[in-house]
Amino acid sequence: MNFDTAFMLSTLPAFGKAVGVTLQVGLIAIATSLLVAVLNATILVLRTPYLWRAVQGYVELARNTPLLIQLFFIYFALPTLGVKVSGFAAAIITMTFMGGAYLTEVLRAGVESSSRGARSACRRASCCVT
Repeated sequence: MNFDTAFMLSTLPAFGKAVGVTLQVGLIAIATSLLVAVLNATILVLRTPYLWRAVQGYVELARNTPLLIQLFFIYFALPTLGVKVSGFAAAIITMTFMGGAYLTEVLRAGVESSSRGARSACRRASCCVT
């Protein structure tokens, strides 16, 4: 078995294109996950009556189902409901769904772990509103 250098060099442009798509999906998913997480963590910290339960349900659903199952659902099940989703969009939506849930818990835990004195000092220094 010989290593075919010519074949490997001929596939480099395809690998370069794939790396670009991977970076696009990753960066977009990270940015949208952060937006979702900040909104959800705010709802959890403030304990908004009805929204709090909805966000808790979302976090539990997203964290307790495998990423591949979520991706299959978005890519294959949504078109049967009349929603057409491209592979690129399905990847971003799925990664945002799961990433947003994990980041929500990280942000919520970070806010709730700060001491009462630290929050009071922060308010007195006009650094934050919480």
